[in-house]
Amino acid sequence: MSATTEFNVPLSNARSYANLARRDRTMGRLILLFVILIFAEGILRKWLVPGGLQRVLYFIREPAIFAIYFYYLRNYPINGRWVRPFLLYAFFVAALALLQNVYWQRSPLIPALGVRFYALYVPLAFIMADVMTKAHLRKVIVLLLWVSIPIAVLVFVQFTQPPTSWINKGTVEGGMVFTVTGGIVRPYGPFTFANGQTLYSGLMAAITMIAWERRRDLSLPFWLVLSAGFSTLSMMSVSGSRSAIGYVGLVMVFYTLAGFTSPVLAIGVRRTVTVVIAGILAASIFVLMFPAAFDAMSTRQTTALRHEGSTIARAFSPITMVVGAFDHVPIGGYGLGAGTNAARASSGVVGYTLGEGEWPRMINEGGAAAGLALLLIRQIFVVWLFLRCIAINRQTGDGSGVILMGFLMPVLVLGQITSGNQDLAFSWLTVGLCFGLLRHPMLAVHRNKRRSIR
Repeated sequence: MSATTEFNVPLSNARSYANLARRDRTMGRLILLFVILIFAEGILRKWLVPGGLQRVLYFIREPAIFAIYFYYLRNYPINGRWVRPFLLYAFFVAALALLQNVYWQRSPLIPALGVRFYALYVPLAFIMADVMTKAHLRKVIVLLLWVSIPIAVLVFVQFTQPPTSWINKGTVEGGMVFTVTGGIVRPYGPFTFANGQTLYSGLMAAITMIAWERRRDLSLPFWLVLSAGFSTLSMMSVSGSRSAIGYVGLVMVFYTLAGFTSPVLAIGVRRTVTVVIAGILAASIFVLMFPAAFDAMSTRQTTALRHEGSTIARAFSPITMVVGAFDHVPIGGYGLGAGTNAARASSGVVGYTLGEGEWPRMINEGGAAAGLALLLIRQIFVVWLFLRCIAINRQTGDGSGVILMGFLMPVLVLGQITSGNQDLAFSWLTVGLCFGLLRHPMLAVHRNKRRSIR
């Protein structure tokens, strides 16, 4: 007779359950560490670590990435459905980067950066799809909700201080801080550039809406969700960023879309009402509580329209500029990684040598054929992920994935995820969160059916 525990569970099974629980806890901590390091990078580089050491901290998340990959390979069954296609893709990226560097004879850093930005972070999302438990999902969301509160306070303080203050420019001598207009800064938050704060604000717009919808399902404290929601609105109000406001608008559109693509029409109607109320609340907070920010953004928008033209046209300019890139790009490209921020910084180049927008830069880096192939692979993935989110919503009535796509779609389609450090981290982490939400949906359909019966 086999030994049993006091609950009459075979001892061998009990040990297996304990080992699996220990395995999942460790992986959850590694994922949380990766999230924490997204914020730690900017804090360390901007305020705490001097001089040349800041360049090393650019890669501060790599140890966590490699730890996640190693732990997955060692302790989880490998999912060949995504591993095999990824290995083919990674081989293509690595071979292209190396061959290009043989031709151009640049520093080995350039192809290494190319592999990093185009391939290294991709498995993170698919590993999260394989390993994330509902407990992991809750912990990541709770962490993001908590972090939004001190960041909102930091952003407000930065907004009230001049560009030359330590809280804005950090410890870098002569450090430049972007302004909205006059002496009003575009707050960088805990990041080294405004784009990181813009991305985080956009992500939090989606996360707070998801947290509101799933607060009971994930046992989220009501006060924490409300506090994070107000913090997010506050960050948006003083952001000085049209992109941040655009993210909020898209999240609201996709929040409504999630309701009307669910099998229960009442969800769509309820969410439409919620969006209207939230929009009125957000506008009121922006105009009444932060009048200086509203005036600055109004001035900034008027100036931008005069000098840059339509805001919508500028947002989609990477798509229109990609045509011009084909006119002069070498057939083999200038090299994956050659147009990244890190490559420019290491060579002392100022400005965007291969294109400011993501699409033309990818064509210039990869070449007419390979660059276009890489760009198409990415867009096909976006469409597949969006359709997957819609399918899960149709089955369960949980539109969390669709809501998150309100932030994720513009980032994946047009974002600088093969050039910017924060774009890279936020994009693939968010894809992983999207997979986690799809893996553990809330059965809103069944819940609404029970209510109708009652």
